[in-house]
Amino acid sequence: MLLPRKKLKRYFPWWSKILIKIVLSRLPFSYQFWGQKIGLFQHGNMSNPEYAWNVFNLHYSRASSYLPDEFVICELGPGDSLATAMIAPCFGAIKIYLVDVDNFATKNILFYNKLADFLISKKLDGFIFTSDFSLNELLKKNNACYLTNGLYSLQDIPDKSVDFVFSHAVLEHIRLENFFKIIKETFRILKVRGIASHKIDLKDHLGGSLNNLRFSKQVWESKLFSSSGFYTNRLRASEIANFIKQTSFEIVFQKENCWEKIPISPHKLHIEFSHLLECDLLTSGIEFVLRK
Repeated sequence: MLLPRKKLKRYFPWWSKILIKIVLSRLPFSYQFWGQKIGLFQHGNMSNPEYAWNVFNLHYSRASSYLPDEFVICELGPGDSLATAMIAPCFGAIKIYLVDVDNFATKNILFYNKLADFLISKKLDGFIFTSDFSLNELLKKNNACYLTNGLYSLQDIPDKSVDFVFSHAVLEHIRLENFFKIIKETFRILKVRGIASHKIDLKDHLGGSLNNLRFSKQVWESKLFSSSGFYTNRLRASEIANFIKQTSFEIVFQKENCWEKIPISPHKLHIEFSHLLECDLLTSGIEFVLRK
């Protein structure tokens, strides 16, 4: 049974979550235990068929006018399920790359059975699935590859072989030192005029504020913090846009989600962030559609 996370947020201050996650992440239990059974350290909500469908539909709807009828797709950070392996073929995907930093996806075929029922209820077809499939069979039948070595896996995808790249609340979790490398790799693997769609959450993952900006780079990028389930790279909207422009992507759509006021007093931020403009501190999320 999942823990009531909204109640946890109400009763535990942001700093206590750092301590709790540092301790729990070092106990001898797998991600499947913490994420899929207990409800901590979850990578999104991709184990919910309707949520997975909504995520794909959001990004596909923004990219569809740029895509051929049959296309190759790459999802960055599929998280707790490989739902895209079944959803994307319904829209013309003929090859699917699912790239993550570890093997987080559920192997429980009951989830994929529920997803199949959900897609059928939407009168969608194109995917191949039967209830006696293993996860490997599901991937093979739908021409999907699950790659779990992060940046190195992305580097194995051939140049100019992908039509569509997307990510949803993933890029903020990429280590700071690897962020620009990831953006460059997505540019490399995209075909000329290929399209990318990204939704990036710029809030901290401690309480939905900017508490992560209280810490120095030395502390925040340390192994203790970066491997404990609350890490984000802390890049702000303008910095991300600059990285994108450096790769020669054309930004064809950009949307900022903003707070009405800065959620914490700027004087509480570490001095390393004193240069940030008010607009960067007000931006809680950003969405891009990019074209090569």
